[in-house]
Amino acid sequence: MPVSCSAHACTNRRQRDGNIHFFSFPLKNAERNQLWINAVGRKGFIPTKNSAICSSHYVASDFKINPGGNYRLHLNDTAVPSVFSVIAGVVGAQKPQYEIWGNTVNVASRMDSCGIMGRIQVTEDTAKILMAAGYDCECRGPTYVKRKGTLTTYFVRTQYDQKSK
Repeated sequence: MPVSCSAHACTNRRQRDGNIHFFSFPLKNAERNQLWINAVGRKGFIPTKNSAICSSHYVASDFKINPGGNYRLHLNDTAVPSVFSVIAGVVGAQKPQYEIWGNTVNVASRMDSCGIMGRIQVTEDTAKILMAAGYDCECRGPTYVKRKGTLTTYFVRTQYDQKSK
């Protein structure tokens, strides 16, 4: 049976000698399975034993380091698909409006809603990118994020943080 990615709008398919890996839904772990279902972004989606997500939807920190040269990729036990493209479009017949949807937009909204006024809160993956670019980030620690579970979040330090202290 050909395997294709279950993520919304993803067209990746398993191919012989392909560099994209596929991971089955964690059906035996109800809590983690629900996080994966929420991340996929498909209304009413119910995964089966044949449902899979491709490696394109994970960040490097989601994978286990596999010493010994085995090329097969393995996910960390806490990995949840988090890399999805943003979908945009115009909605409304009477008053058309341009809207964007997608996991990236949802996570940004959650960072705002569970953050602290006057602070910029970001995910761990975003913080790593920002720190590599020279920004200073302060670990907030584990933070419950609606529909995402507990994520390690960071505050981006700005020039305005110093003035309020």
